[in-house]
Amino acid sequence: MRDYRFSATNAFVVALLLLTGLLTSSTAMADWGIYQSYIIVDDGAGNAYYAGGINSDNATAFNGLSLGTFAQGASLTLNGGELKTWKNGNSNVCGGMIFYRVYASGSASGDYSGVALNYAGELDGGNQRWDATSAGIDVASGLSAGDYVLDVWWQAEGNQHGGCGQFQYDSNNGANFQATFTICPSGLRDDGTCLTDALSLQGIIDFTVPSGGNDGKAIHVFANEDISDLSVFGLGVANNGGGSDGIEYTFPQMAVSAGDDDHHVRGEAVRDVRLRTPQFPSPVGLLLRRRRDAFESEFN
Repeated sequence: MRDYRFSATNAFVVALLLLTGLLTSSTAMADWGIYQSYIIVDDGAGNAYYAGGINSDNATAFNGLSLGTFAQGASLTLNGGELKTWKNGNSNVCGGMIFYRVYASGSASGDYSGVALNYAGELDGGNQRWDATSAGIDVASGLSAGDYVLDVWWQAEGNQHGGCGQFQYDSNNGANFQATFTICPSGLRDDGTCLTDALSLQGIIDFTVPSGGNDGKAIHVFANEDISDLSVFGLGVANNGGGSDGIEYTFPQMAVSAGDDDHHVRGEAVRDVRLRTPQFPSPVGLLLRRRRDAFESEFN
């Protein structure tokens, strides 16, 4: 029978190998990552959370979502986002970002801007939450009427050996995540759709009247449907055959019903005698001057 004996040197080597194996195993097991991402938007009804591509909460997905239809000048606010992260072993997570841009539908372009997601608390199992909930970024600000895309992706920073400097992403493999929204050139109907064709310019009138001058000139508009606030519409004049100067007269804040004929006349006496349908104050008549003036109905 052979007698196997270990010298002190052999014992040291074995111990060193075991320690190396343990350290290697610990390093291999150390890791970190994202297990939930959110974007936070407010369409006027308060913050709503929509999930990115990593969605263990099974929340409503942001990608492919319609964020709604908005009157020009209304707000659609990006208030930030949220990341939930995990880690084990000696790994560490340092923070996160959500990146966004807005572009006209069909014309993807522009740089991304970022919002920092800061430490927001511990979760079960050593997991952590990072968020921003009140960034107050109005992504609809200054947009003209049309269809738009809000394009986003997320980034987390950490390190499997502790510290920071490594990055993980929720970016749909580089395609990112997109939701759409629409800006109306006017107000909204009760069902949330645009009032685009609610008011028509029917005609321009030039009566011959005893007072002469600019009196007797009139505009006729027609309500194609009920309008709860007429002040979202206005009139513009391309004076003396020139180009448009935009809106020069805004209708008063009032409701009109479908089928209403409204006449806007220069000269009080002419309006009362000729049309018998005085609806609006006479300042609109100040727009009516020359036969070469071209008129346009517009939306505020």
